Amino acid sequence: MTIKQQRKRVTREPRVDWDGAWKEAIQQLFGPFLELLFPELFALVDWGIPPVFLEQEFRLIRRRAKIGKSSVDKLARVQTVDGSLRTLLIHMEFQNQVDKDIEERLYTYNTSISLILQEQVVTVAVLGDSDSDWKPDTYSFAAGGFNVCMHFPIAKLLDYSSQWDMLEASTNPFAVVVMAHLKSLETYGQPESRFEWKLRIAESLYAQTGSHSKVKIEQLILFIDLLMPQTEQYETTYVARVHELEEQQTVKTLAPMQKLFIKQGRQEGRQEGRQEGRQEGRQEGLQEGMLEGRQEGMHLLLLAQIAARFGEVPEEIEVKVQGLSVDAAREVAIKLITATSLAELGL
Repeated sequence: MTIKQQRKRVTREPRVDWDGAWKEAIQQLFGPFLELLFPELFALVDWGIPPVFLEQEFRLIRRRAKIGKSSVDKLARVQTVDGSLRTLLIHMEFQNQVDKDIEERLYTYNTSISLILQEQVVTVAVLGDSDSDWKPDTYSFAAGGFNVCMHFPIAKLLDYSSQWDMLEASTNPFAVVVMAHLKSLETYGQPESRFEWKLRIAESLYAQTGSHSKVKIEQLILFIDLLMPQTEQYETTYVARVHELEEQQTVKTLAPMQKLFIKQGRQEGRQEGRQEGRQEGRQEGLQEGMLEGRQEGMHLLLLAQIAARFGEVPEEIEVKVQGLSVDAAREVAIKLITATSLAELGL
């Protein structure tokens, strides 16, 4: 590898999985999502009856409507609070870039869903792009005295930049997702700034431990990671600081066995540093030990969660889990929340 290739490899911007992060965030935090971004729609829903996501039905609709997969779309059936509509379908699209066809596509989706499922449909759009002037919210067509028009609510994430204090003080967990998204856009190509904002968002989350359960905090930390990936240099420092935050709070995001492995990792790191007799060796040993401890701890927690969900873990699954990186283990943990079988974990 040439010096030029090495430099390019080191400075390459980590890829953000916008679609994957938002698809999971909307489904796992559906109520908070609507409450923060579409409060009028949130008020219509009877939250005493769990929403039902219609994944298979939507795939069928997509095929029949002959629309390519160019965005994140979710479809949920909810019960209305006053019973006037009995059930209501909510179609949600997340778009991370300017798309000149979005109005017509949403109209096609809305009418196709209504036609095929024979239910009332509300369509909304989340616009996560970086163009502050792009705010499509209406589809219309007129010819020969005929006129059709569909207005759909939108949530322009850039508009929330001016409401940062509100987001940071909010106890709505979806505010964390919005903050991570905004700062990921803002810090593109600025690794140090991204590290600083990622840490600030995590610190803000831990400052609200009385408002969120330990499971919810861990879930939100995962979404922050998905939306704000960092180079290894900054991620190591971030991980160390997050562990410090965990130790300072009464609510922990890691299980006791994970803590044990992290402690052992730190001890091994310090020992290695002392043996080498160099400050640099001590620091590298500490960081490597912490990362190894964190990885083993993640494996233990993930295996425990799989066992609690599906019973005894097959040996081949256990072996695959133990070979996962921290990032891969996080992705499996996210899938586990909605998975109905081991096969859906993708192991």
